[in-house]
Amino acid sequence: MISLEGKVAVVTGASRGIGAAVARLLDDQGVKLGLASRSGDDLGIAGAVAMSTDRARPCAGHCARRGDGARHGGIDIVIANAGVGAYGPFVDLTPPISTR
Repeated sequence: MISLEGKVAVVTGASRGIGAAVARLLDDQGVKLGLASRSGDDLGIAGAVAMSTDRARPCAGHCARRGDGARHGGIDIVIANAGVGAYGPFVDLTPPISTR
């Protein structure tokens, strides 16, 4: 198995569910973490960079990369777990733009 010790990962949707579980598993493997979620929860993981961000906002990905990359010197792994629910015919849906 490949060692993840010392790698840097960004996990979106990290505050609960699958994102939180993946973040904890990566932490157990010695991965340095950047956690992006709307709540900005650090999950109690020592050394994690937690950032409050809404993936519906166009600049959110850039903000998460800048915060984690600046602290840890780059990013090796990205777990794109955040999601936005929308229902209806695809052609009728509008992009979810946050006003925050």
